Amino acid sequence: MKQAFLILTLLIAGAAYAQEPAESKAEPSAEAVEKQEKQESKDLIYKTVNFAIMAGLLIYFLRKPAADFFAGRTAAIQKGMADAKIAREAAEKRLAEIEAKLGMLGDEIGNLRADAGLEDALQAERMRQASEADAAKILASAESEIDTLTRAARLELKSYAAQLAVDLAEVQIKGRMSAGEQEHLLQAHIRDLTGGKN
Repeated sequence: MKQAFLILTLLIAGAAYAQEPAESKAEPSAEAVEKQEKQESKDLIYKTVNFAIMAGLLIYFLRKPAADFFAGRTAAIQKGMADAKIAREAAEKRLAEIEAKLGMLGDEIGNLRADAGLEDALQAERMRQASEADAAKILASAESEIDTLTRAARLELKSYAAQLAVDLAEVQIKGRMSAGEQEHLLQAHIRDLTGGKN
């Protein structure tokens, strides 16, 4: 704060000294012109010295803050550049990872297609085997049913043939036997059934 006040005071003093006195409107004499030229030379020297002193004071007092400012600004720029470099490297690394994944994507799609084809083939084989097993079960069931029906038909046929044989034998026996013989057979049969008590 003290340095700023001193700098402000010097600037105001320098500005006040640098102002030229107002010129008179009357025509000056040769001696006055020569005197004025000498005064202007002196003023120029004073102004130059004053400027040099002011510039020296400004440099002296502003050197450290300006150096600190420029050092801080340089450090901030360098930090920004380092951060940008780190961010660029991270982005390049991420880009390389993405490109690698995209490169492998074709292989992964091929692998998925191959796996899907293999799974389809396995599923088709399982379905074929299941169909064959079902067909074998149906065939076995049909064969069993055919055997059962064949046995039933044979039994029915045997029963029918036996009934026909009995009916035929009855007709033949009736045709050969007289009524007396029939009565005699009937009585013999009844005795056999009752155990001979009649």
